[in-house]
This record gives sequence, structure tokens and C-alpha cells, in this order.
Amino acid sequence: DRAKEEETRRILRKVYPKHFLGSVPMILAAEFCNHPDERGRTNLAVLNSYVHSSVSRVLYKAEDQVRQAGFKKPLLIAHSNGGCSRVAKTRAIDLIGSSPVAGYIASQHWAERYGLKNVVTIDVGGTSFDVGMIVDGQTSWKDKEFYDVPIATPVVGVYSFALGGGSICKADPASKQVAVGPQSAGAVPGPACYGLGGQFATVTDADVVLGRVDPEYFLGGRRKLDAEASAGAINENVAGPLGIGTKEAALRIVRQAADQAVDELARLISNTGRKPPDFAMFSLGGAGGARACELADLLGITQVYTFPWSSISGAYGTSLMDVVHVYMASCQLPLISGGEPSLDFAAFKALIAGERHKGLRDMAGEGFTPEDVLWRLDVEVFDRDRNTTYLVEVPGANLGDPDDVRRLVTSCGQMVGRELEINVVYVKACRVMTQPEQTATDEQSASPAQALKGAREAAGEGWSVATNVYDLNTLAPGAEVHGQAILERVDTTIVIPPIWRFRVDAYGNGVASKV
Repeated sequence: DRAKEEETRRILRKVYPKHFLGSVPMILAAEFCNHPDERGRTNLAVLNSYVHSSVSRVLYKAEDQVRQAGFKKPLLIAHSNGGCSRVAKTRAIDLIGSSPVAGYIASQHWAERYGLKNVVTIDVGGTSFDVGMIVDGQTSWKDKEFYDVPIATPVVGVYSFALGGGSICKADPASKQVAVGPQSAGAVPGPACYGLGGQFATVTDADVVLGRVDPEYFLGGRRKLDAEASAGAINENVAGPLGIGTKEAALRIVRQAADQAVDELARLISNTGRKPPDFAMFSLGGAGGARACELADLLGITQVYTFPWSSISGAYGTSLMDVVHVYMASCQLPLISGGEPSLDFAAFKALIAGERHKGLRDMAGEGFTPEDVLWRLDVEVFDRDRNTTYLVEVPGANLGDPDDVRRLVTSCGQMVGRELEINVVYVKACRVMTQPEQTATDEQSASPAQALKGAREAAGEGWSVATNVYDLNTLAPGAEVHGQAILERVDTTIVIPPIWRFRVDAYGNGVASKV
């Protein structure tokens, strides 16, 4: 408990000289995280300790560099809780997974603009395949864990899988199956086509062999890919052991990667209690466009959105984040007993008031007044009947208003008839930042002809034909392209399979739909 941890610190300070402790940070789990789950609290502190020193050096150096460059505003760092804060208020643990979470925040912004209640986001890069879920227009929070390590704090529900473009592909001659991942070639040496010494076949190598990625136009032509190296790696690692041709092996790689991704997507969607056709898909990451339509087709999703910022979704999403400070208070306050509300409102109000005071102090340090602050309230509710804990958002909470109890009970929904207890209260102090304006243009009946670059042999599941290739930047709002087609830009490639069409909308975003 906290008392034992503080006693441990007192002993360490007594035994070790000051000059030694001055160079080695001491992090108490109880100070770091005020949660009754001792295991999760300790894990959180241990994970933070592993990366604390290196992260703090990088962040403070970055802050110095932007100051030297003449940037006078505070440097804000994206956090995995969906907000951002100054360097001095950022813990190392806050950065884990923060870039995919920022992409998720960007997706929320556009889902709201489009009026989409249910969205599944896929963010595909060189190493990982990250999935987020927006359900009923609300943020999804995942079980409290980082990469299967239990922690004592909720994080935005973005799940990572080893299915990126650099995922290594091998064949099992006994089963005649192809395995994709979990090992990755990373950026160095990277896929075989990078020409940096990579010997293993990857998903990106399969895309090159299948003509889906143009080796002459990678990064807009600033870097050439080695198509022969891709074919060689696929022959050695997949085609040869299976006794099949190079192109067939590449197709099997793409198909296996899609099957693995669809399994994970279907499982996550099923956990929401909804079905895939209830969702639209947002394609993020530089490699997302090469996968999105085919994955949506396999799932039964009929609409896919792509964005000019898809390949830098983390950076774009960071620009949309609010400044957020989260304060956690543990307690044991009965909420419903015998079917009736039984919350000690005075104790509840006092608990919130203490955390609110911390929030006002920290927001003042950010340069904001009390009038600038928007408050949000979440609680962890323990269901005694089912021995399960739920994270419940309290919409419109006024932090101490008696109506907060009614809102809380209402938010518990179907749990109302059971024995419920509040175990943890999360008070969130937020400063809503100015959002960039999104201007819609008039959609015209624009012809895609001016964006046509030519055609090349390309293949996907069930198709292998000469395929039109378009310059994505040249497609004007209103332009529509029918699959199969390939759309290219300096930072991404979008594959439109047969019976799909792609239209540039009034915002300059791409909307692919199944015909």
C-alpha cells in the first residue's frame, strides 16, 4: 500500500547517498497511480520506469529545439488517453500507443462531421495493423492493458496486431500454408525490395510482385524499389517450399494477411454487439489504402473512407486534440443497493472537489483560467452480482451537482437492478482547442481522365488484368473511378477492387463504396 511504498522510499534515502539518488529517479506506484488494483498500479509504474529516462531526455531536448527555432507557444505532447499536455505534465507511459490514438481522434472528428455513428478504423504502417472502434458515436475504451500487460488505467481502445507492410512471410511445407508475422523486417533492413539487405519476403514485397505498388514511384519516385529482390525473396521463402509460382505465392501472402486481419476485425466488431455492415471503415496509415476495400469486402462493410492525411494520421490527429489532465481517486461508495440509489452524495462531492482542485491548479500552469476548463466525469462501477467492473461515462456532469447521481444511474443502463459500487472516479479537466476549419467545395461532374497516368498489370483476390492507374492528387471533387483501379500519391497507394467505385467528395476525401 501507499504507506509501505513511502517507508521504502524513506529507507532508500537513508541508505543511499544523496548524490546517487539524485541521478536515479524513484517512482512510487501509489503516487504514480491512485488505483486500488495493486498489480495494475505496479505494472504501470514499472513500464514507465523502463522508458522514463530516455523519453524525458528526448522530450526536453525537443522542447529546447523548438524554443531555439523561435516557437513561442507551449510544446504539447499527445497522450494515449486521447488528449495532450505540456512536456512537464507528460509521463513516459503516456506516450505508449499515442500516435495510433491520435489517428483515432482524427477519425472521431470526421465521423462526427459525416454523421457516422459506427466506424472501424484501420491504421496500417510498416510494422503494425492498428484497429479502433467508434460505437454509437462514443469513444471506445479497451481493457486496462498495454500489449497484454495489465495496467490500472483505461486507455483509448486502439488494438495493435503484427500485420504491417513489413510483416515477414514464410511457408510451412507440411501444412502448405503461408504464415504472415508476427516478426517484422522493420524499416532496416526492411522488405527485400528496399535493397538494404532484407532476405525475407514481406507483405510489401507481395504488393510489388503483384503490381499493386509501383517500384518506380515509391515515395513519389524519390526511392526506387527492387522488384527482382521481392520476387527472389518470395521464391525462396514461400513459392519454392510450396512448389508454386511467384505470382501465386504473392497472392497467397496477400490473402493470408487479409484473412488474419479480418479475423481480428470480426472479433472486435462482435464484441460491440453489432455486425460488420453496421460500420463504415476509415483507412489510415500509408499502407491502409492497399488493404481497406478488400478487407471491407470480406467483412461485408460497404463504405470505406480515405483522407489526404491518412498516412500522417497521428500528426493530423494531434492537431485536433484537446489539452486534457486526468485525475484518479479510489473509493468504495455504494451506488445502488437493494435496487435503489444509495450513494453518499456528500462523500461523492468531496471526492470530486479534491480532484477538481488539482485540475484547476494544473490548468493554471498551462495558462488557462477556470472559465477555459471543461469538466468530464467517468467512474469505474463494480457490479457485485457479476463480479465485473465497468467504465461508465457520465455525460453532462457538473462535478458535484446532485443531478450527477441521476446521470450516473441512467448511464449504468441495464445494470440498474443489480448491486453496484463506485470504486474509482476519474475527473478530467479539458481545454477544448480551436479546430481547423474544413471547407467543402461544390462537387462537379469531374472527369477522372486528366488524372489517368496509364495502366499496368496488377492482381488481387480474383482479378489479374491491366489496371488503370490514377494520380490521386489530380482527382477533383466529384470525380469517380470504377474498380479495378489503383490510385497513387507520393505517400500512399489505394487499391480499388472490382465492383467497387471511388469518389472524391466535397472535402477532398475519398469515399469508396461497393456497387
